[in-house]
Amino acid sequence: QMLLFARRELCRKRRTKKKRGGGLTDVSDKMELLDVTVGDVTCGLGNVFYNKGAIGAFVTLKRKPAGHWGHDDTATAPKQKPSVTKLLLVSAHMAAHAKHVEARNDDYWRIVEELTTQAPSHFLP
Repeated sequence: QMLLFARRELCRKRRTKKKRGGGLTDVSDKMELLDVTVGDVTCGLGNVFYNKGAIGAFVTLKRKPAGHWGHDDTATAPKQKPSVTKLLLVSAHMAAHAKHVEARNDDYWRIVEELTTQAPSHFLP
């Protein structure tokens, strides 16, 4: 579902760019999506139920060659070595109210630990 959402958003941004006359700089023009891996952590009742918890998307992007940036001649385009950008996007639903601060903190560290173990082998250094 996350990958479908990302593709839908990229298409929407491209349409928006065309409507604005091409003046909008878009990440999809300069970056290529290499990999998306999704992990999840349950923090609900007994750490079993999905009423509380988090989902994380491990996203790997690579800079496109300079010729893709609208330059007419790649020889005059600035030389840049290929670079890879890694993002971890996390959305969480945790216990509400001030009386549950300790439970939220415990859930946070549990989410960090479990998403670290679920990361793809190429994602962490």
